Amino acid sequence: QERWSEAAPLLERARVLHPREARFAYLHGMALANTDRLADAVPAFQAAIKQEPNVAAAYLALGNTQRRLGHFHDAQNTFRKLLRIHPDNAESYIFLSATLAEAEDLAAAEAPLQRALLHTTDPKVQAVIHNNLAVSLEWQNRDGEALESLNRMQAADWPDLDNRRIAI
Repeated sequence: QERWSEAAPLLERARVLHPREARFAYLHGMALANTDRLADAVPAFQAAIKQEPNVAAAYLALGNTQRRLGHFHDAQNTFRKLLRIHPDNAESYIFLSATLAEAEDLAAAEAPLQRALLHTTDPKVQAVIHNNLAVSLEWQNRDGEALESLNRMQAADWPDLDNRRIAI
């Protein structure tokens, strides 16, 4: 966090000197978000998206900043917009699901996780998705399906699985 604090004013200056460079707006937003200046980070991410509307990282950062601010509707819209541009972005499905769950739309939180599974072959990401899916199913009192999803998560063949819930 200390390095981000030091970087924030430099990146702000870089944005002024290079107003059409999306990377400076994005990095400035990251510096602000990582120093808990969330409300200030939103316009920086929005500027990065305006300058380069196809960069997934800026949408993910904006959506997650909106989530952290409790602006769940805005975050959902951001993740959905990213999915229209990059429909194969598994991370966006995961974060959309988390945002729906945080907004207490538990039934709707399941579908994005199911879609995310279609867009990744990474066993670590699949394990995270199955874990979050199990939580979503458990919240819906679908315990048998939740247990099945946990079994799929634990069947993942990688050594550092520690059963922590990551995205939700």
